[in-house]
Amino acid sequence: MRGIPTSAANRHVDRDLSTGNVQASVDMERMNSTPQQRRYYRFLYAKMDDGRVFQAGPFKELEYERHRDERPPWFSSYTL
Repeated sequence: MRGIPTSAANRHVDRDLSTGNVQASVDMERMNSTPQQRRYYRFLYAKMDDGRVFQAGPFKELEYERHRDERPPWFSSYTL
């Protein structure tokens, strides 16, 4: 693959990688061509001690229905 270091000297293993300290989550909307066109997914973000940001997801188990025909009222204030 181009652009990815392959030598052992360039590889880094982070033994302290943990998602236990999640600082943010983002719910994303995706449009589909089939009924219940709006689909929702959640991504979690954690900042590591060295300043790097780790992203986990997408997660499909949300506290609200993730397949919808219409955008929920609380989500309608966000636009592209």
